[in-house]
Amino acid sequence: MPCFAKLVGACVLLLFACQGETQVSPVEFFRDATPACSDGTGVVPQFDTYVVSSHRPLAGQRLTTTLQGCADCFANPKMCEIEQTVCYCGGTQQGNAPAAALTMALKGQSFGTLSSDTQYCVQVRALLRGSVTSAAAVRVCECDRDWLTPNAKSVCALSAPLVPSPLPYTLRVQCPSDATHALCEP
Repeated sequence: MPCFAKLVGACVLLLFACQGETQVSPVEFFRDATPACSDGTGVVPQFDTYVVSSHRPLAGQRLTTTLQGCADCFANPKMCEIEQTVCYCGGTQQGNAPAAALTMALKGQSFGTLSSDTQYCVQVRALLRGSVTSAAAVRVCECDRDWLTPNAKSVCALSAPLVPSPLPYTLRVQCPSDATHALCEP
């Protein structure tokens, strides 16, 4: 049964509408306080392009309930398939507080339909293309092939496996300077 997912509000929300019933799931971007977010060379990342991807396991595949489960899902096309990818352009953000910046940039943006009968992994990658002014509103834009390739310089947020639910979901923000950034780069 299809559901509609939406990132909305002051805190980001996933909205699932299934058979006329709507479930709202708050999404919280979070990041451990240390180390400071940088591109790996000490420069605070900026971003103006956002790639939101959802994957689901193939028939017979089950994911572990950790971030590693979703990292494995994104890395292995024999385990999971791309459900959808949506790109957003605009709203240049400074990455020194990346969880707050992602929340601000993506509030109110929707990313399509999800089925309520399976697990999903969601990844948000934030890139800097440098062609968008800070005054530009975030809008859906066509994804460029280069944006879809994992990038060691991108900030990303990754979920553990999730299913449509009224409970909050968390996406852990990974900066290029984080030892755990490899979870975002299959």
